[in-house]
Amino acid sequence: MRQAVFILVLFAFSFWTCRKPTADSSSTSEDYSTAEGNFSTIWDNISQEYTNVEQGVFKSSKTQKNNSCATVTGIKSDDSSYFRFVTIDYGNTNCVGLDGRKRRGKIIIDANGLFDSVGLVLNISFVDFYQDDYLIEGTETITRLAAQKLNINISNGRITTPVGEAIRWESDRTYEQIATTVNTVCDEIWKVTGSDSGINRKGRKFIIEITEPLIKESCCRWIGEGVVVVTPEFIEPRTIDFGDGDCDAVATVKIKKTTFTIGLP
Repeated sequence: MRQAVFILVLFAFSFWTCRKPTADSSSTSEDYSTAEGNFSTIWDNISQEYTNVEQGVFKSSKTQKNNSCATVTGIKSDDSSYFRFVTIDYGNTNCVGLDGRKRRGKIIIDANGLFDSVGLVLNISFVDFYQDDYLIEGTETITRLAAQKLNINISNGRITTPVGEAIRWESDRTYEQIATTVNTVCDEIWKVTGSDSGINRKGRKFIIEITEPLIKESCCRWIGEGVVVVTPEFIEPRTIDFGDGDCDAVATVKIKKTTFTIGLP
């Protein structure tokens, strides 16, 4: 009798422990998309503002305001050959950029050369920087590998939600420009490959594999195309499909045989 009771208790415990990790089925997907959506637009803004500086929109060591509502300060290098420091200041209250996102705080850029030069390294830091009321922290390093190819590395990334929950983010990606015009940065289209990892707001670790390159238009706030596989710790992988190229806030998630949609931030 005791043996039967022991077996029954052991079975119940095993069933419970096997089922417990399968909770939290969508929060990792949502937290990944939050990190993706917030960090992927940083490059777009830096590209726009830094290009304006180098094209002479702003004079050396002076501050002016552009049409995205940011105040941009450029300080040239000692030999005046390039802008060594650029500060993008969105102010203390939200302002709306060309991509529709609300921003406040500062992005600080430390450069080692001209923006379009191969070998350029931009070291990015954030000071009280919020995007759609999410606090963005961490260190971002952008290296120009070729004329239209970048490496973007994010270390110690952290996103704090408006209700105080934290998402951790590490990323090492290659951006390749596949389309552009000479008229506006909004016509730039980038193909993105690489790997990411993070910790969701519930403390669960996850890793990201980009199985089909992500396609990102510079002035669209969302990924328009591509597929990633998100593998949370202890639970089933899930596939996230960003669609066929439309600029919209919808992605499709598949976990085993279950498919549902999520909204992108």
